[in-house]
Amino acid sequence: MGISPFSHWFEDEKPTCVSERVIERVIEKPVYVDRFPNPDPLNWILNKSEEIGSFLIIDITYPDCVNYEGRKLMLYKWATVGDLVRQEKIDPHFSSNKKLHSPIARFEPTEYGWKMARILAKELDK
Repeated sequence: MGISPFSHWFEDEKPTCVSERVIERVIEKPVYVDRFPNPDPLNWILNKSEEIGSFLIIDITYPDCVNYEGRKLMLYKWATVGDLVRQEKIDPHFSSNKKLHSPIARFEPTEYGWKMARILAKELDK
């Protein structure tokens, strides 16, 4: 393994686009990468998800992001976990891009934030 001023990977770990196959590997052994203020939408780990009617709440970690240790808690409408995994790129920023699902709301990545997301999803799904 060589030394690079731009990254530091341990052992045979290299950050890759997360697919269903990679999610299993990442959960077993975390990926080590340089950390930046903005998340890489192709490098993520799905921690938790819940569907409430037509809404989806997800808790994702972006290993290369420093804010809140890279965790983002987002609310989507008309998207499933499968939809997001298939598109591979999960950008936590709001977007009008019609090709990718975009969150409609974000919450602090805490238990309290998860409760707020659930309350909002239930209210909006009425």
